[in-house]
Amino acid sequence: LILMSPFTSIKDIVKHFLGKLAASLVSQRFCNIEKIAYVTCPTLFLHGQKDEIIPLTQSIELMLKCKGVSSLVTPQDMSHNSFKLNDDLINPVQNFLRKTNFTNEELTWENKTNWAPYMLSLIHI
Repeated sequence: LILMSPFTSIKDIVKHFLGKLAASLVSQRFCNIEKIAYVTCPTLFLHGQKDEIIPLTQSIELMLKCKGVSSLVTPQDMSHNSFKLNDDLINPVQNFLRKTNFTNEELTWENKTNWAPYMLSLIHI
C-alpha cells in the first residue's frame, strides 16, 4: 500500500487550519486514523516536508497506528503539489518494493486474491 500525503481525517485538517471551534462544525469524514489500524500489508507513507495542505504529523500518526510493516519517506523539498518525479516518488517506491520483495508476478490476474485486499485498502484509505 502506498499512501502519498495521507491525512488522519477531514476534521483534523480543519482543526489544523481553523481551530477547534471550526472543527466542531464539521462532521467526521474520511476517518483514516481509525481505518489504518486494520491495514496489515506493507505500507509506504510518502509525505513532503514542505506540504502546506496536509501536515506531516498526520502521516506520522497514521504510520504509528498501521499494523503492517511500514516506512515513512519525507523528501525535504517536496510540497503537496510539487515534487521531483524520480527523487521524491519513483525512487522511494522502487526502494520500498525492493525491501518488501514485491514482484510483478504478484500482480497477475491469476494471483488477484493475493493483492485484492490491498486494493480495497487503497480505495478506503
